Amino acid sequence: PVSTNKTVKYASYPNQNTAYYPIVVVGDSFSHPIGRRDFGWQQLLADYSGLDSVTYDRKYVRVEDFIASKHYKKNPPSLLIFQFVERKLHYMASLAPIICPAVQSPVITPSPVVTTIKDIDLGIYNRPKGLASLSETIHFLFKRVRFKTKSRIDALNREDLFSSKLSSQLLWYYKDLEKFKFKDADIEKAGCYLSHLQNIAQSNGKTRFLTMIAPDKTTIYGRYFKKAPLGFEVRDMIGLVTKPGLNILRLDHKLSLAAENGIKDIYLPNDTHWGFVGHDLAAKSVIDFLTH
Repeated sequence: PVSTNKTVKYASYPNQNTAYYPIVVVGDSFSHPIGRRDFGWQQLLADYSGLDSVTYDRKYVRVEDFIASKHYKKNPPSLLIFQFVERKLHYMASLAPIICPAVQSPVITPSPVVTTIKDIDLGIYNRPKGLASLSETIHFLFKRVRFKTKSRIDALNREDLFSSKLSSQLLWYYKDLEKFKFKDADIEKAGCYLSHLQNIAQSNGKTRFLTMIAPDKTTIYGRYFKKAPLGFEVRDMIGLVTKPGLNILRLDHKLSLAAENGIKDIYLPNDTHWGFVGHDLAAKSVIDFLTH
């Protein structure tokens, strides 16, 4: 499926953007388009809900900087989404304040109205073959070369999780293992940092703050390893961060259930990012948050 929605914008600097958007995203590569994959979760969210959004790359715009920007003060969004990949939890923990703050509950204006929540016909997306898409092909080749030192391919005990010929193999990023080196108490500090962000973001009484943690690929598929790699654990890292009042989407639950049910290409076979199903579930999870 392909989204053709044009109401989604990607920007570099908040103060250069004067338009109001009901949804603002500060995210990593899970929130930015790659090649011709026009099915990012923000596009799907706009298709399903009618809500426009703008996305900033967290490599260049920190959440704190966006909240402190003139743009945020002048045009605060109804929803601010902070998205990052799960393996960055230990980095988020390093940013936690000395005293872990309680989550405050300021008076918030109503969420933006979702105009539709039904599935719509988005057309068909086919993974490129050969040189069908130059940008896709370059991205694929770059990944294969780059991943020679940064990825692994391990056998799975299932063959129904990907549409590729080698569907019983998992390509995954070796840094997924880094988070297992940290104690539970260290990872829990990430919840303190996110609580701090939520408190300052929502202090204007107009903006809701939502954390979207993109599960590592091994979090969803690692339980199906034929032989678990050294250092890998089936461990609920995102659960360690969750605190009362903290708005976190448990995408790990929804994506794991989809994999258990044999849904193919939740993540791309030749990449560590979501396929269409992953983006679709992320978009619908945001709608669930807004409507409940």
